[in-house]
Amino acid sequence: MQKIREAGVTGAGGAGFPTHAKLDYARVDRRVECLIANGAECEPLLQGDKELMITRARDLVNGVLMAVQITGAEKPVIAVKARYAEVVEALRKAIPGTGIQLVTLDDFYPAGDEQVLVYEIAGRVVPEGGIPLGVGVVVQNVQTLINIDAATRGIPVTDRYLTIAGDVPQPVTVKVPIGTSVRALLEEYAGGVSGRLIIDGGPMMGRIVDENQVVTKTTGGLILLPGDHPLVEKRALPAEKLIRRSRAACVQCSQCTDLCPRRLLGHRIQPHQVMRALGYNLARPELLLQTLICSECGVCDLVCPMGLTPRAVNIMFKRQLAREGVKYTPGPVKYAAGPDGYLPHPMREYRKVPVKRILSALGLSSYYRKAPLAGEEFRPEKVGIPLRQHIGTPAQPVVQPGDRVKKGDLIAEIPAEALGIRMHASITGVVEEVGERITIVRSGEE
Repeated sequence: MQKIREAGVTGAGGAGFPTHAKLDYARVDRRVECLIANGAECEPLLQGDKELMITRARDLVNGVLMAVQITGAEKPVIAVKARYAEVVEALRKAIPGTGIQLVTLDDFYPAGDEQVLVYEIAGRVVPEGGIPLGVGVVVQNVQTLINIDAATRGIPVTDRYLTIAGDVPQPVTVKVPIGTSVRALLEEYAGGVSGRLIIDGGPMMGRIVDENQVVTKTTGGLILLPGDHPLVEKRALPAEKLIRRSRAACVQCSQCTDLCPRRLLGHRIQPHQVMRALGYNLARPELLLQTLICSECGVCDLVCPMGLTPRAVNIMFKRQLAREGVKYTPGPVKYAAGPDGYLPHPMREYRKVPVKRILSALGLSSYYRKAPLAGEEFRPEKVGIPLRQHIGTPAQPVVQPGDRVKKGDLIAEIPAEALGIRMHASITGVVEEVGERITIVRSGEE
């Protein structure tokens, strides 16, 4: 556990919860029955986890075994898409004798959502507003587990594997030092930005960023799209226009609710009600509380026949409630079936959204190409490592401008008794600036 903390490992698949804290909670809880390595990678176009499972299957298995040792999980599982034949073959060669079970999933979205994954693998519904540990399950991302294995060998997190895809000459998965400029990376692998827009993450849940951003420990991919692509227009819709359009055009068909993955698990979230509240000024606090359990997956946007964005409306109210300090408190479960009181929808299996449908609906089918792992890691001349790349308190610098550092050296520490992660130099060089980021200029060999 201490080695994981020292290595600065954080969740690589989402919000970036410090891994040492997550595993420690599970260790203390001692109710962990199942540990799931999440290799579903359900966001279209992203292929980093797939490439890692092919090329570093043994490291993944070692990471799973270490997590099992810490948490005491009885049933370790690696979950992957069945259609990734190369992944399945690589893992089947790596797991004999380990006690790890390989489970294959259908190609639907969002298979990688941890609550959806818990139900697919363990048959349990995570309570509204809860976490998998509440039903005896721990979920870890593939890259996180590989980083855990490295940590046990004294290797800190200094790099990130990510996919560059979309409107690029050739999609690629590349190993990138943390703090690398998005501009420098796209100049190398995409011929620059040249009027295109950049999505950090997948097309369903990613956000539009500019080329001045840097790669962090949670960057899953960079997708370039033409400025006039419909997905870009929908992502960039100003809040005022979003509200006007939703009020004018929502026909209360309830398709957003019918296909909501959390609703299908039995959670009491109904996006069409939130849209109705917006349209008729019925935004009562008790109605809007349901937005706090929205996973922001974007399925509601995909299926809306009027081209509206219920996801964005949910997020708007969700952020408002968060600013007001409102917390979600689950009420009594009204459903009758299931060992945990939740009753998944009887049509759930038939309402899963195929990834091919997403690609077609978003106009991304032509961009769906293999993104093989590059033979060499990218070597930037400068990095700017943010002190906050995770849930919790920013790390505190332990270096000053002018200091010489080697790749892997500690440059920022976790504040005492705080939830956070350490930061390490991702290249060998000289510290140029210390602020919200620590800037290092390459100098010398690694």
